[in-house]
Amino acid sequence: MNQIYLGHRAYGFAAASRTYLGKPLSEVTPAEAAMLAGIPKAPSRFNPIPNFPRAEIRQHYVLGRMKTLGYLTPEQADEALKQHLTIRGADGTSARGFAVHGDYPAELARQLMYGVFQEETYSKGIDVYTTIDSKAQEAAYRAVRDGVLDYTRRAVYPGPEDQLDLPDGVENDPQALDEVLDGVQDKAPDSEDLLAAVVLRRWPSSPAP
Repeated sequence: MNQIYLGHRAYGFAAASRTYLGKPLSEVTPAEAAMLAGIPKAPSRFNPIPNFPRAEIRQHYVLGRMKTLGYLTPEQADEALKQHLTIRGADGTSARGFAVHGDYPAELARQLMYGVFQEETYSKGIDVYTTIDSKAQEAAYRAVRDGVLDYTRRAVYPGPEDQLDLPDGVENDPQALDEVLDGVQDKAPDSEDLLAAVVLRRWPSSPAP
């Protein structure tokens, strides 16, 4: 469970607790634990930072299951449902915002640490220091991103990223459609102002004037 990815560069529930709740895992309430437990099914869709309403729906489902399975009494479950959750990451986590975009160096650092410490990578609280120049890194990130987007806008439309075989009538079944969107967003997560979308219907283009 310490390796499972839970969004925002959080691997494992201990890291997710700091990232989303700003506290160690040992201090979370049943309501907060249910919120974290709902994330693994679809880390993008049930991420409480960009999708809090959807994450809350999932949390309520988890609390219901905890009550049904006897992990919570009816009174405890009702109390958890009433608790107001505040999403606030601890300092040094992606939820608080990093000074620089460094996804690839961060992932490389994680892999290098895992190669040395294995499972303890996620529980030792290791500090990793790099030689990245934040201003140069941010300038490079923006230059590459802006260049790719500019080229994409000028180039011939390459078509959709992927195609899905949707069951008949899925657009009229919110729950079934959510299941489809869960898989899509995990495969193609949003990137800043670029949002993943599924085209369910298209109409012929209007004739040129």
